[in-house]
Amino acid sequence: MPDETMTGPAEAPSRCPACDAVVAPPGRFCVSCGTPVATPGDGEGVAAAAPAASSAQPNVAAGTDLLGGPWQWTSTEPPPASGRGASRGCSSCGAVNARARELCVACGLDLDPDDRTAVEPRPPLEAGERVARRSAARRRLRALVAAVAAGVVVVGAITAGLALAELGPFAVEEEPLEPATFVAERYPRQPEVLELSGVATLTSAAPEGDRVFSPDRMVDADPLTAWRADAGTRPPDTDETVDVLLAAPAWVTAIAVSNGDHHDAAAYEASGRVQRAEVWFDGDLVVGATLLDLGRQRQVLALEEPILTTAVRLSLVEVLAGVRYDEPALSTVELRGYPATEEDVPLALQRAELRPAAGALVSTVQQGPPSVLPRTRADQGS
Repeated sequence: MPDETMTGPAEAPSRCPACDAVVAPPGRFCVSCGTPVATPGDGEGVAAAAPAASSAQPNVAAGTDLLGGPWQWTSTEPPPASGRGASRGCSSCGAVNARARELCVACGLDLDPDDRTAVEPRPPLEAGERVARRSAARRRLRALVAAVAAGVVVVGAITAGLALAELGPFAVEEEPLEPATFVAERYPRQPEVLELSGVATLTSAAPEGDRVFSPDRMVDADPLTAWRADAGTRPPDTDETVDVLLAAPAWVTAIAVSNGDHHDAAAYEASGRVQRAEVWFDGDLVVGATLLDLGRQRQVLALEEPILTTAVRLSLVEVLAGVRYDEPALSTVELRGYPATEEDVPLALQRAELRPAAGALVSTVQQGPPSVLPRTRADQGS
């Protein structure tokens, strides 16, 4: 190749005979299309500098000259490997490509196949490793199936619980109650002490000497006896409860109570007394009651209007503790009102069946108490 060292004045730029692009000296090939370009000072042109014989593949370029005529140039001289105008020919189609190209612009051949980094294929798994992977996959599948099954069981348990409790979507609509209206013309007489069929409490204190504190002591016709609760046997966070059962449906107008243990003054001070209670009747009717600490006197809780019921439940909400016992005591409980007539009995039984005031209690209901409680002594009041 001729010497490209510049020793004289600067050479004038030449133009590519193929694409008319400007080729700056000392470039000998067009930087646009790769065509060899003769420059001033080349005696016989670039073609004369090529060896007489070469085994390299010829470079072929075709186009139009400056006057628009067709031309074709063939040379076995390769394009420069570096420097201005560096390019290389495609070994497949002969097209000239810039040195920076990796694929032939004409046919897409990989111009640098030896420079590619080969990715080694993944070695085949050993038999033991394949078995281990399959076992791990089966374990994950079994764990997933177990989790899904557990979820189904939990959902089923929740659904069953809601169904048994009749809650949520399984809630049963309560049958509406027919209102109970007191007709005064059916009851021309004065209220009377109502006959009882039993009494029950949630707890009862253990006997002390010859004194017994069972529920029947509230309705045994003796004002000197009393019932007393026992906190040790009552479930936690539960109010003490007293259920009074009527022998027949009635319209209750008042409740007479001897609050505390009226055995004597010392017993009264020793035991607890009820301060506030909730009084429940059939049909989910509830009335709040406040009892006073009046000593050994009977107190009467008068209702604003008669209430039709078959039982009365006293829920003892607040208690004034005694000097010895924190638990409440009651000496007498008496219900007053009108026994229901034949016209009102069916309605009373329906309300008791749908919304009973009294439920199951721990203590056994005592049968057959006297229907009329005795009057208190003069020092007890009335």
